[in-house]
Amino acid sequence: NTSIIENEHGYKTLLKMNESFNANGEVHVRNLNHNVNIKTNIANEHCYQTQSKLKCVSLNVCGLKSKLLGPELLECVNKFDVICLVETKLTELDDLQGEFPEHTLFMSNRKKYKHASGGVAFILRNSIVKYVHVLENTNDFSLWFILNKEVLGKQVMFGAIYIPPENSKYSKIGMFDTVENYIVNNWNDDMELCLLGDFNARTKDLVDVISFDENVLDKDNEI
Repeated sequence: NTSIIENEHGYKTLLKMNESFNANGEVHVRNLNHNVNIKTNIANEHCYQTQSKLKCVSLNVCGLKSKLLGPELLECVNKFDVICLVETKLTELDDLQGEFPEHTLFMSNRKKYKHASGGVAFILRNSIVKYVHVLENTNDFSLWFILNKEVLGKQVMFGAIYIPPENSKYSKIGMFDTVENYIVNNWNDDMELCLLGDFNARTKDLVDVISFDENVLDKDNEI
């Protein structure tokens, strides 16, 4: 038998027969293999063994260093677990790790420029970084990582994307194809996918919703 309990932060926990829950918000887990007790405090908002969701946000900061001059950005960052930033306008010489004491910064900066521009970044809460695998990438307009299933019960592939406007000198034909190909080459059926960022996408007169095609079948020939 199992039961669902929910803590004060709205995170739900599956309580199995070999677990007990006390009034102090603690789950005592009986490890049947090693005959030991492991105590997990589910009242901790960032206990990712029992978390059912992450708080994510995407921001176009139009220059990260300038936004750090005031307290607003850091106050916003501290409310979230996964923060995607685009148009960070950083270079490889910029070291901003110390600006986010509760998080770790991962950057992908534009390689060729007259003035610092573009760039994407992920800021991840320190308590989930050990469950993160940052993927290798050859372009400077996206950044990718895979979150292990220990956090949410299933692997999730995250992508931070910044597609420049069509009239920008940094815009290139095929950027969307590059993103699609990267997903195809790194994603599998056991993963969820989360894309964040600024795609500068316009459909003009085209339909901006996906039309279902009954002739498109998956690999098992099921719709």
